[in-house]
Amino acid sequence: ADRRHYKSKELGRARITTHEGESVPFAEGPSPSRLIERDHSLSLLKNFLDTDNEQPYNVLRVTGKKGVGHTRFLEEARSLFSLRGYASLKLGGTPGLQLRVRGAVSEALRDWEPTPKHLSGQGVSQTAAQLIEQKKLNGLVILIDDWQSLDPHSREVIHYLLNGSGLPRVIIMYTDDGNLPVPLPQITRDK
Repeated sequence: ADRRHYKSKELGRARITTHEGESVPFAEGPSPSRLIERDHSLSLLKNFLDTDNEQPYNVLRVTGKKGVGHTRFLEEARSLFSLRGYASLKLGGTPGLQLRVRGAVSEALRDWEPTPKHLSGQGVSQTAAQLIEQKKLNGLVILIDDWQSLDPHSREVIHYLLNGSGLPRVIIMYTDDGNLPVPLPQITRDK
């Protein structure tokens, strides 16, 4: 019995091992979203995407206590934005990356093709513009998980993307615990 249990774990999720070496798929079809009790939040995001196509710059704030699923919600938002024709830059602030110059940006750009030649705001902006033009996308969404832990140089890149990039549309979606008096300081659009 233990061998069958380990074998089913080895074969992956949603598998049942009935005999040695044989696996039977369980529950075919698309897997449901792993977000629990976030239907209202997702519907607000979908409404935002359906109605607001005029503004070149928007900021969306996701609040809640630590551990309630901010990161998972940003992943779901990323897939929604992707379906609506947006390039995405997902930045994760961590204590380890705080010590690296543009650490969060360099980690986020690993997924991009082509990768920027320079990690400066101008380099990332040029690559984003090229990506948006090649794939005929609507703009760029920057998803920031735990923005308080972003290094200052990554914040400068974001600031440049908002102000000097010339991108058709930039949306920022970030998470925090809701206890900050001034949300998202140092990452604003110049007037």
